[in-house]
Amino acid sequence: MKTILVVDDEQDCVDILMSVLRYHDFDVVTAGDGAEAYAMARNNKVDLVISDYLMPGLDGIELTGYLAADRRTSDIPIVLMSGALLSVDHASVHALIRKPFDIEMFMDTVRSALHPAIPTASTARQ
Repeated sequence: MKTILVVDDEQDCVDILMSVLRYHDFDVVTAGDGAEAYAMARNNKVDLVISDYLMPGLDGIELTGYLAADRRTSDIPIVLMSGALLSVDHASVHALIRKPFDIEMFMDTVRSALHPAIPTASTARQ
């Protein structure tokens, strides 16, 4: 079972993502901020990080930089989420998802991040 680390300072968002991911048979661990997430990723087996972009303290883009620079975590794919119109120019970010998001699109993004060579439902329809 793949383990996904969900990072967000809004507990409602964490709860929703945890429910969706567990429904799809993923193991989910959570962190309330970037610093906690970085420590968890360094000390546990994490297959994917899904992080809010904007958080107090260490935000999602800063977390991405820390994870990319650490040899223990540099291979973990990262998906950032944001309610604002933002762009990310960071090689370590697999995708940026705009909140609110469609669950099917979200799960396609998760599957693509975990298995980049496997077509997702949206790419299979093309």
